[in-house]
Amino acid sequence: MVMKQIECRDVILRHFLESDLYDFYNYARIDGVGEKAGWRHHLTIEMSKAVLYNQLLEQENVFALEHKNTHHVIGSISVEKSSLTNDFPSMNCLEIGYVLHPQYQNKGIMSDVVKNLTQIFFQENLCECFLICCDEKNLASQKVALHNGFKKYKKTENIYYPALDEMRTLYCYYLEKEKKTSPLK
Repeated sequence: MVMKQIECRDVILRHFLESDLYDFYNYARIDGVGEKAGWRHHLTIEMSKAVLYNQLLEQENVFALEHKNTHHVIGSISVEKSSLTNDFPSMNCLEIGYVLHPQYQNKGIMSDVVKNLTQIFFQENLCECFLICCDEKNLASQKVALHNGFKKYKKTENIYYPALDEMRTLYCYYLEKEKKTSPLK
């Protein structure tokens, strides 16, 4: 399913555009933003341009978060086939990854985005389960997962992040699609 855009309370999820470069660089350059997600913050706009052109543009599974009031891109969210398929072998699981400009954190924006995105994917029968995996120190991402009904199911230690050249401990959360039961006759 190709989604054009999803409207949330404060943001519109849409695909990245070339014109988003400066907005993308604006949050990707902040020390600590990328590091929470496992990548180094961008030192130059050329780094952001390379990522935008090589990883974000025209990707079906990556959405820019455009703030409704300012029309600036303030973050992104991706939905990808999970690498943890062995954890849920009988289910079609997708993994969510997200990043948000610190100025917009702790305002419920990402929680609302995750809620809307998971509901749409479940309604369209695009998956049966969502996963969110984040660093044990990334309390903001953990709060988003828990706020949306995800349950912690796994702690994995010594995961190597080549972009950061460090080992990390991850917490993994899951959200399963509610199964509708038919009433008994």
